Amino acid sequence: TTDLNYTVARLGDELTNYLLGFGFKVNHDKTYHDYPAYTGSYSRSLESVKKDLQENPSDIIIDLHRDAIGSKSDYDPSVKIGDDVASQLMFVIGTNGGGLYHPNWQNNLRFAIKVQEIANEMYPGLFKPMIVRNSRYNQHLGKAAVIIEVGSTGNTLEQSLTSMKYLAKELIIETSCNMNSINPNIYCVRKIPIKFTLIGTFIICTFRIRTYYYIRNNIIRAFSIFLINTI
Repeated sequence: TTDLNYTVARLGDELTNYLLGFGFKVNHDKTYHDYPAYTGSYSRSLESVKKDLQENPSDIIIDLHRDAIGSKSDYDPSVKIGDDVASQLMFVIGTNGGGLYHPNWQNNLRFAIKVQEIANEMYPGLFKPMIVRNSRYNQHLGKAAVIIEVGSTGNTLEQSLTSMKYLAKELIIETSCNMNSINPNIYCVRKIPIKFTLIGTFIICTFRIRTYYYIRNNIIRAFSIFLINTI
């Protein structure tokens, strides 16, 4: 459908609203990039990202997708969190393996791992194992640029909207700490104005540092996550 109320752009709106509620500044660009044709969508979205970054410089870029698994229309990866049923999420990280210029891919990967570690501790099962591929996916434009796949063809809109609530909470925690951080026993909470830009299916975030720390009881053991962070 071209009705943005029933596409992944609606999920971007939901994530934006949660982040705004936490005091973040968010720019959500809902430009069509895969209509009327999917071919060339990454080239078109590249221009959107560049334009948005000129207006709102940032290192954090989130590209929200709905995962599609062939013809399995009833495939609905989900997880129960309390009384909620949420669509599962998955990171897709591009590398320079395809030969394209991509100096930031390891930073992007570290960012995703930190977020997924937090998610695995807070909401086990929310994230599926991440995928790392030799494509670039325009992620060379940021130091915390990721694709997040939300659910699949069988998940309901309500389940996917619920996922945005929990994703926002994880992003708040991760963006509260330096990406270069610190001690694995320590998470930090930063009381500062944060700026996000959501580009089509992309979110971008920046903020300044003014931090206090609190110590968690246990070292994080989980692997693979996503979150918004300061760079």
